[in-house]
Amino acid sequence: RLTEKFSKKLEILFQLKGDKDKSLPRIVNSNGLTPKDRKKWKQIINLALEKIHNLEIKKVVLSRKVDLILSDSINLTVSLNSLREDYPDCFLFAYHKRNSTFFGATPELLAKISDKKIELNAIAGSAKRGTSPEDDSKLESELLNNKKDLDEHSYVLEHLKETLKNFSENISYDKIPSVKKFKNIQHLSTRISASLKDNSGIMNILKEVHPTPAVCGYPKETALNLIKKTESQKRGLYSGIIGWFNFNNEGEFAVSIRSAITKGNKLTAYAGGGIVEGSEPDAEFEETEMKLKPILSLFTERSENEKKD
Repeated sequence: RLTEKFSKKLEILFQLKGDKDKSLPRIVNSNGLTPKDRKKWKQIINLALEKIHNLEIKKVVLSRKVDLILSDSINLTVSLNSLREDYPDCFLFAYHKRNSTFFGATPELLAKISDKKIELNAIAGSAKRGTSPEDDSKLESELLNNKKDLDEHSYVLEHLKETLKNFSENISYDKIPSVKKFKNIQHLSTRISASLKDNSGIMNILKEVHPTPAVCGYPKETALNLIKKTESQKRGLYSGIIGWFNFNNEGEFAVSIRSAITKGNKLTAYAGGGIVEGSEPDAEFEETEMKLKPILSLFTERSENEKKD
C-alpha cells in the first residue's frame, strides 16, 4: 500500500495544473538522423543478416541512438504527462540519479508476480498504424500473417516458455498472438501465465527471464557477443528492467525501451529492432524511427507548432 506521503508526491508529479502551459525545449542540434546514419545502420543490419544466413545466429536485436541538444533542460513533469496522454497503455517510468534522468513509456511487461502466480508478455513483431480504420485493420492482418514478424515473435515466446519451466508449472498461453495497438505502432503480443513453485525468488526469476530475445536475440550468448561487436554506443539503462517489488514476493517489472536519458540540455533517445531471416535494412530503420517517435515527438512536434505561430 502506498503511504500517504508518497501518494501526495505522485499526485504532485502527475498534476497538470501549474505545468500544463509550460512548453518543452526546442531541438537546437541532433546527431543520428542523417542519411549517413541511415547508411551506417543498414551496413550493421547487413552484417547481422550475413551471420543469420550462415546459421551463426537466428535473431539479434540491434539498437541505435539519437543525440539531441535542446534549447533548455526538459520539464520532466510535462514530458511524463505528454507520454501518459499519448501512450496510456504503456508503463510510464522515470529514474533520477545525480544530474541525469532516465525516462520513457514502455509497452513491454516483463513479469508480474502476485499470489504465487506469474504473468509475462511476449512482444515482438511490429507494424505502423493505419491512416484510417480500414487501413489499420489491413496492416494488422498483414502483421498477423507476416512470416518474418511471426518468426521474430516466436523466439521470444519460446524463450519465455522454456525459462518458465525452471521455476513454475501449469504454463498457459494463447496459441495465436494478438495485436497490441499504440498511438503510432502495433505489436504482436502473447500473454503467458504460470503458477510459481515454492522458493521462487523474484531476483532469480528476473535473472533467468531477462534479457529476452525481444531486446537481445537468440541464442542469447551469441546475440550478446554480436551486439557488443556491432553497436557503437553503450546501452546503459536502455533495454534493462524497471519496476517494483515487496517483501511478499510480489512485483511488477517492465523492459525499459521507448526511453531516453537526459542531463542538462542534452538528451539521448534509444530504439532497436529484431533482425531475423527476411529482415530488410530499410524497413528496420523505419521501425526504429517509429520507436523513437514517442520521445522525439515531445520536442519536434512542439518545434513545428512554434514555427506555425
